[in-house]
Amino acid sequence: MSVITTSHGYTLMAWEPKRNDWYKARYMETPEILMDSLLDTYANFMEDQITDNERDLTEQETDEIKRQCDLFQAKCMSK
Repeated sequence: MSVITTSHGYTLMAWEPKRNDWYKARYMETPEILMDSLLDTYANFMEDQITDNERDLTEQETDEIKRQCDLFQAKCMSK
C-alpha cells in the first residue's frame, strides 16, 4: 500500500507485485478515514497470514489482531 497526498486529501493505492501493477486506488478525504482504512487493511493482512484464507480466526487470534492494530494506531498517533 502507498499513500499519496493530494490537494483534495489522500489516495490509498495498492500494488500487486505479481502483476507489477497498481490494482486499486481509493480516495480518503480525512486523516481519520485514511487511518481507518489502513487499520482495516493491516487487520486483513494479518488474518490472511494466520489462516491462509482456509479457516476462521479463533477468538484468541482475533484478540491478537486487535491488539496489534491498537499498537499500530498508537504508534501512528504519537508521531
